[in-house]
Amino acid sequence: MPGAGAGDRAGILGPVSTTDAAPRPPGSARLLFARTVLVSEAFVVLFATLVAHGLRLADRPVVWAAGGAVMLAAVLATAALRRPRVGLVAGSLVQLVLVAGGLVVPMMFVVGVVFALIWVVSLQLGGRIDLERQERYAAEVALRAGGADDAGGADAPDAADAAGDADAADAAGATGQAH
Repeated sequence: MPGAGAGDRAGILGPVSTTDAAPRPPGSARLLFARTVLVSEAFVVLFATLVAHGLRLADRPVVWAAGGAVMLAAVLATAALRRPRVGLVAGSLVQLVLVAGGLVVPMMFVVGVVFALIWVVSLQLGGRIDLERQERYAAEVALRAGGADDAGGADAPDAADAAGDADAADAAGATGQAH
């Protein structure tokens, strides 16, 4: 294999060089999703402000001041996510404000509830993704650390892989016969 050095070996997660530096820790999907929702809400509030402006629901300066304040709150909550606890609490408060916007523009009840649901789902799903990323990161670090201590055991994973491939072939054959 060209370019394969003495410290290179194939691992579960793909080719791994034991001479490489430690892998970079994974970023947070939860925070990425939270930022995405909050920035999207800032745009939704802009459009709701335009609707309130067009319908002349209040004096135009009042409409723009209220809309601008909510947009600013969403953007500041996004920036506050640098400190996750503060940012997530601020983002949750923005969800409440967005739902309360239905008192001024009735359609905002629907939009606010939809975004609140997206907020909750994104935090839960993002948390689950973060756990899986951390597990993968820990496995990769352990694999790299174990590779430095592994002097001649490169054949053992291959034997286990061959046995696993045989089991997979048997399972595939059994399912093929069932159809």
